[in-house]
Amino acid sequence: MSIHPETKRLKQAQSAINKLKFEFGPNKQQELTRLIYEISKRDSIACDVLLNEATKESNLQSAKHAFISLKNYLLKLRFPKTYSSDGIAKFYLPKVSLNNRDIVKRKKPEEFYPSRIFIEKDAKDYMLTNDILYRFPKARRISIESIKNVGNYNKSISAISGYNKRTKSLFLVKEKFDFIKPCPCSKRVLGCGYYVLNLGFGCRYECSYCFLQTYANTSGIVLPMNIDDYLKKLDGFLDDKRIPIRIGTGEFSDSLALDSLTGYAKRLIEYFSNRNATLELKTKSNSVYHLLSLDHKGKTVISWSVNPQEHIDSDEWLTTSLEDRLEAAKACINAGYQVGFHFDPIIYSRNWQELYQRLVYDVFNKIDASRIAWISLGTFRFSTGLKKVIEQRFPQSKILDQELLVGFDDKLRYHYKARLDIYTKMHTWIRSYSKSALVYLCMEPREAWKEVLGKEKFCDQ
Repeated sequence: MSIHPETKRLKQAQSAINKLKFEFGPNKQQELTRLIYEISKRDSIACDVLLNEATKESNLQSAKHAFISLKNYLLKLRFPKTYSSDGIAKFYLPKVSLNNRDIVKRKKPEEFYPSRIFIEKDAKDYMLTNDILYRFPKARRISIESIKNVGNYNKSISAISGYNKRTKSLFLVKEKFDFIKPCPCSKRVLGCGYYVLNLGFGCRYECSYCFLQTYANTSGIVLPMNIDDYLKKLDGFLDDKRIPIRIGTGEFSDSLALDSLTGYAKRLIEYFSNRNATLELKTKSNSVYHLLSLDHKGKTVISWSVNPQEHIDSDEWLTTSLEDRLEAAKACINAGYQVGFHFDPIIYSRNWQELYQRLVYDVFNKIDASRIAWISLGTFRFSTGLKKVIEQRFPQSKILDQELLVGFDDKLRYHYKARLDIYTKMHTWIRSYSKSALVYLCMEPREAWKEVLGKEKFCDQ
């Protein structure tokens, strides 16, 4: 197996540090190696050349002064826009760990076909269970007492390697507890009153930024068979609500990527057609054409996460193209549905304005603005633990190359001023096509909503 270029780069960064005349402790070596690796990757400069330049500009009279001087010099290079204003404390510099076995190999989209299916004892008699087993006659069938007793089925491999093979394992379960909950907003952010229907866990797509990479505790995709129990729980839940609410299924899985297998969407659309609530089905697929003839009565919004095609190509592997997503949205509008769009995550780059202004144009050039139920804006943000996972699984991705700081909610984010600039421009571009579309921010504090949108809650226009 050939060594990945980024693995070679990491070894070169470590070697460059080891050649210094001072011996640094493991923590100091880790931070310097991290900075040299990231700058070398972003700027396409050899690690030894970078360190040579750094030593020329730094005070190397003693080990202590050498470390402080080198670190400060490298921090200024790595974070030129934010170093002086934010200080050292907010920069996250974990150990870089790369392993060839964990790297995701790019492949063409293919039919979903698991090699083994785990069936919980309490889920074996459902009609949906039998339908799914019939669809995959070549899959190995494994009866289990409970998914909780399975743990990491692949004990000999790393957690990441297990996650890489998740589409090979399908878990058919009976959900007993975790049905509906409020959208899990970060602390101090302004929520949008969203509720999540936890109808399955896991995704067949390979998005470099997906939070499920660190959230998953099962090396497989989990599908509940007891959809009727979800509808019963919804009955009681909605009876307690005095105002209409939004409920979505796209938090822990793509709402429609496997719907040809589960049939969840049809059941939910029919259910919500007679309820005082709105269902949102959020997807990166174009799997909507089987839903066009349903009598939804305007109670279902089908929405898409959208990004420029350049970012879809680089960081949303196996998903459908932007053009296919917009064609699917147009078909839904023709069938009477309202649609939604989530510009999330907005990924900063040197030419981000060109890319996203064109994206906004593409959306409104294809879509009737009067049929858009809502638009969300959210910049790239993630838990600190996800940084190493993205590096390990997608070392070639440039998504981490920008200046990401530990933010108010302990997540890595772009600087607040940079986020405001992005949101303000996006909002201006959207308003040039639609004065009335409902626009809101995702995972941002109240002051950002006020400054960008002039409002402090979801439904204020």
